[in-house]
Amino acid sequence: PTKREMLSLNMSIYDPFGFLCEFMITTKVLMQQGWKSGIDWDEELPMEIYDRWKMWLEELSKLEQYHLPRCYHNNFVNSIVELHIFADASEEAMAAVAYWRVVSEVGVTIVFVMGKTSCAPTRYHTIPKLELQAAVTGVRMKELIITNHMKNINKIYFWTDSHTVIRWIR
Repeated sequence: PTKREMLSLNMSIYDPFGFLCEFMITTKVLMQQGWKSGIDWDEELPMEIYDRWKMWLEELSKLEQYHLPRCYHNNFVNSIVELHIFADASEEAMAAVAYWRVVSEVGVTIVFVMGKTSCAPTRYHTIPKLELQAAVTGVRMKELIITNHMKNINKIYFWTDSHTVIRWIR
């Protein structure tokens, strides 16, 4: 495959809520590596990228078996609802994911709301700066969720494992 074919397949997967963000970040990182390698649009991929691409394609066929219920909760209105947003980053990628924690008389239910991933910039950045950017993505995600859901949220929590980012925010 070429860089053009890889991009074509990557862009053909429509996932606005980030259900597949954990799966799609792999191909985004591979695309970025293709750019860094300097190959032209119609040149074959270097072998190290091709091997990872081939593994990703094998996983792509398994997506048909992937099912995710979209009903948040049977009694969402009469429950205590918390929004938990997790943010993290590495040298290759940044991510934020949001979950509802719904406490009702039946018990506690955790429900996926949305996720967002992106590649780290090609220009070198420190891990704390990337972690901060992931936290910013989480805050933007919170605004999007609050704007588009009619339920009053009882509490909102932001989670990061970066002590540096927590200090910067404070």
